[in-house]
Amino acid sequence: MSYDANDKFNVEHNAKPETEFETEPEIEFETEPEIEFETELLKLLELRASGMPLQYILGEWDFYGLTFRLGEGVLIPRPETEKLVDVVLEHIKENKSPMVLDLCAGTGCIGITIAKLLPFSKVFSIEKSTVAYEYIKHNIALHKVDNVSVFLGDVITGCNHFVENDRLKFDVIVSNPPYIPTFELDDLQVEVKFEPKMALDGGKDGLIFYRAIKDRWLSHLKEDGTLVMECGETQGDEIVSMFSEEGFIANCDFDFAGIKRVVRVIRQKGSNYSS
Repeated sequence: MSYDANDKFNVEHNAKPETEFETEPEIEFETEPEIEFETELLKLLELRASGMPLQYILGEWDFYGLTFRLGEGVLIPRPETEKLVDVVLEHIKENKSPMVLDLCAGTGCIGITIAKLLPFSKVFSIEKSTVAYEYIKHNIALHKVDNVSVFLGDVITGCNHFVENDRLKFDVIVSNPPYIPTFELDDLQVEVKFEPKMALDGGKDGLIFYRAIKDRWLSHLKEDGTLVMECGETQGDEIVSMFSEEGFIANCDFDFAGIKRVVRVIRQKGSNYSS
C-alpha cells in the first residue's frame, strides 16, 4: 500500500495534542456540611408541611418592631395584639413612673415592649405556663430590660405575690387572655392547634378570664387607671356590658382590620370597687 504525503499532512494536522483529548468529567461529591444542611432543610420542610407554624420553626417572631424568642408551648404574638400596646402607651405616656401589670403574659411581648419603649416604667408580668415563663425570662435578657419582673401565677386562682401585696396598685392592667370558647377549639386551623390549649381555651363561653380579671384583679387598679384587654371579634359588646354593670367606664376599640378587638375599662376616681 502506497503512502501519500497528503495523508501524512492530514494526520498531523487533524490529530489533537494529548492534553486536548476529551476526558470524563470529574464527579463532585457533596461535602458533609452540605449533606447536613439538606437533611436539616428537609426536616424543616416536613414540619411545615405537617402544619407546624412557621414561627415555631424559626424559633422567633417580630412584635411591635422587636424580635421575640418562642417555641412550642407558648402563644405566638399576633399583629392585632399590637393595638393593646398602642392603647397602653396612649394612657401612660405622660406618666413619669407608670406601674403596669401584664396578665397572661405568654412570650412577654406586651410587657417587654412597653418596658422597652418606656424605660422609666415598672412592669409586672404574670404567666401560668412554666414553658412560657422561661421564654419571658429569656426575652427579658434578650432585650436588656431591667424594669420587668415576672411571676408564675394563675390569673383565675391568683398569684401569691399579689395576694400578699394587696396594696400594690397599677396605672394600667393589660391582658391578652385565652378567649376561644372550648367548643370551638376542635375547629381551629391546623397551625393554631399546635399552640398550647392553655393559651387558647377561654372556657365554655370564652369569657372566664374576663370575669376573673373583673373579680380578682381590678382591686389592683389605681383610680383613673385603665384596664386594656384583647377579645374575640364577637365578644367586645358583652365584655363592655360586664364591666359597665359594675360602674366602670368601658368601651371597645377597633383593631387595624376594623374588628372590635380591644376592650378599655377605666376605674373612675372615687370608686371603692374591691374584689
